[in-house]
Amino acid sequence: MIDRGLRNKAFDLVDAVEIKNGRGTLKENEFSKNLAARLNMPGTGASDAHKLSDIGTYATYFENNIKNLEDFIAAIKSGRFHATNVREFTLQTANS
Repeated sequence: MIDRGLRNKAFDLVDAVEIKNGRGTLKENEFSKNLAARLNMPGTGASDAHKLSDIGTYATYFENNIKNLEDFIAAIKSGRFHATNVREFTLQTANS
């Protein structure tokens, strides 16, 4: 299945792959993570919230402040970000 995904021409047009999706299963997120690794692309994260309880699962952490669209595009193209589990990140920050 990964080989089929690798042949998808859409990946010629993007600079990152969503590897952590709050509504995705563990298996789906693992597939995306493996696909991104094989494509040598960084991974983003998003809650993909459709209900209140979905908010705050995953997010993309950027190394630099994003102030506008240009900053966002530059950060994605540079790969200076990573997908993060918001709930784990919040706990780690609170315990620091």
